[in-house]
Amino acid sequence: MIESVQEFVDLVECGDEASQLRLRSDTAPVNVWENVLLQYPDLKRAVTLNKTLDERVIRLLAQDDDPLVRADIANRRGLPRDLFELLARDSNESVRERIAYNKKTPETVLRFLLADQSEIVLEPVKKRLGVWHEQ
Repeated sequence: MIESVQEFVDLVECGDEASQLRLRSDTAPVNVWENVLLQYPDLKRAVTLNKTLDERVIRLLAQDDDPLVRADIANRRGLPRDLFELLARDSNESVRERIAYNKKTPETVLRFLLADQSEIVLEPVKKRLGVWHEQ
C-alpha cells in the first residue's frame, strides 16, 4: 500500500521495475491520491496508470484540464457508464478516440460516436460496430 504522497513521489522518482509495478498495482487511501493531484499536478498521468484507483479519483481525473489525463482515463475498462458517456462527448478528439477503442465501451456510446466529425474517432467505431459503408 502507498501510504503517503512522499512515498508515491519516491516511487515515481526511483523508476526501477519494482517501483513501476507498485505504482500500477498498489492501493492508496483516497486522500493520498487527492493530495498527490493537488501537490504534484505534473504526476497526474502517473496516477492514471494505477489499476486500483477509487471511483472518486477516477471521476476527478476524467474531468481534468489536461486531455492526456482524460485520454488515460478513457482507456480504463472499469469505468462507470456515465463516464463513458462523458468522455464520448469530450472536446478533444484523442479522448473520444480512446473511448472508441475501449473494449468495454457500451454499444449505445459507440452508436453515439457514429455522429462524430473526426475520422480518428469514426474509424474504430465503424470497425467495432461493423459499419464500414455507412454514408
